[in-house]
Amino acid sequence: MKAIKRNKKQNALLNLLLATTVFLFSGLVVSCQNNSDDNNAIEGFTIEVTKDADLSELLNELRQEVSDSNADETETAVQDGDEEHNISGTDNTEEAEKFSFSKIEEMFNTNYDTLVQEAIDEGVIDEQEASSSNASASYMVRTWTFYYWTRAANGERIKASGSVSLGYAKFPIYGDWFPKLNYVVLHPHYTKAADWEVPTNDTSSASDTGIMKQLAANDALIISPDYEGYGSTTDRIHPYLMHDAISKQCVDMLNTILDWYKNKKEFRGFEKDWDLYTFGYSQGGGQALSIHKYIENDPSVSNEVKEHFRGSFCGAGPYDPVATYKWYLTQDTVSYPIIFPIVLDGYIYNYQNSYLKGYKLEDFLTEPMLKKKVYCENPTGWYTPIEALRSHRYDAHTIGKIIAKAYGYNNENEVEVSKVLTPAARNPESDASKAVLKALAANSLVDGSWTPKNNIIFYHSYQDDVVPIINYKNAVDAFGDKVLYPKYYLYGKDDGTIENKKHSKEGIWFYGKFIYGARSFKNVKK
Repeated sequence: MKAIKRNKKQNALLNLLLATTVFLFSGLVVSCQNNSDDNNAIEGFTIEVTKDADLSELLNELRQEVSDSNADETETAVQDGDEEHNISGTDNTEEAEKFSFSKIEEMFNTNYDTLVQEAIDEGVIDEQEASSSNASASYMVRTWTFYYWTRAANGERIKASGSVSLGYAKFPIYGDWFPKLNYVVLHPHYTKAADWEVPTNDTSSASDTGIMKQLAANDALIISPDYEGYGSTTDRIHPYLMHDAISKQCVDMLNTILDWYKNKKEFRGFEKDWDLYTFGYSQGGGQALSIHKYIENDPSVSNEVKEHFRGSFCGAGPYDPVATYKWYLTQDTVSYPIIFPIVLDGYIYNYQNSYLKGYKLEDFLTEPMLKKKVYCENPTGWYTPIEALRSHRYDAHTIGKIIAKAYGYNNENEVEVSKVLTPAARNPESDASKAVLKALAANSLVDGSWTPKNNIIFYHSYQDDVVPIINYKNAVDAFGDKVLYPKYYLYGKDDGTIENKKHSKEGIWFYGKFIYGARSFKNVKK
């Protein structure tokens, strides 16, 4: 649900964990920028090839990030994570992985050498060309922007967008040499309110999209949809927490990409037993589980996708929207005030002929949210909070600050629930609340309506201040033995005697230590 908020030290930590991810998957990280010079239209969808970058650029960027922060403190947090945070309920004796930049380069070179040897074995290059290649300048990740047809939450036909990343070796004479794919990862992103931060526009190597691109260098195809309301559909209201609708859009992109990949002559196809997974955090965690459900149960999903689907990695997601909404009603203040307008705006727009027929935003949100204009910066302008949200120009935390300002608070975590929601919205027995609860229930993933065929790994913290722990507990109860390691990735203790991580820090660890703990996507095979 929430975009990861980072200060300077946390950003450096995330970059270090990012590097750990690279080490663990023997891959390369790059930061790619869009370049629309090379456009193609293929069977109704459009492709933009983006600019590539090499390993040396990444390592220089990482070194600079670390040198600008307290490296000793950051490294200790990474190396001593198990003891420091004491994963409850486990007998985990495995030491946290220690790493260095030289070790990352060593593992990178090993992975590159494997690709080179494959090229030699298949007669693509000879020993002379192989010896003239330099791994640090020749192992790349390429990212494409895709525009594809799908259905909006209200049923309209739209052309949505997303990014796709894949690693390859670049040889001086032969050119680009792509690996056979071992796995495909469908990665729904966490909450992004600004269009500049969604996958097709994101140039950061430290965001969730940026980190997932790193895995593309390990024989993986990484697919990251923008979601309706962003990218090519930025003129639309985002259908936040409308799980089925977004899952269809994501799987439509998956199908489009698989068809495209199979028909590109320069690609070398799939390994025989390639694997497909979903992987996401926060809003993306809930969406990853929803895609899991959609793939297994929707009759429109191809047999090929069903056959190769292995499971989902879900971090701190709103699997139970009803329980989450009721939890918010018990809170005095809210640390993430964007949650109310972003959910209600999408629901009222898309459910105006069903669950929320006859209702308007003013039935749920008080006047400052809808009518109080405040001065906004970067970009500058006067907006009400709801106007700022719909503009898609500001990220989630900036929206939170705009909301706080509209209600007379200095910080977003000071906003009182009683000031934002109308009395009817705060009363679970009112007609308005019952209508919202029915809409939320329609998007529950733990209501007993399905039984997973493939495995799930959940990750959560007891003190999550945005997506409450009840989501984790209800999901584990609902899915039983299909949940792998149900306590291994539950951080802290319920009584607070052991340090927990709130949602932002929890997200940093999800993309670092969680991937380390999982070791490999192969772990969730049946």
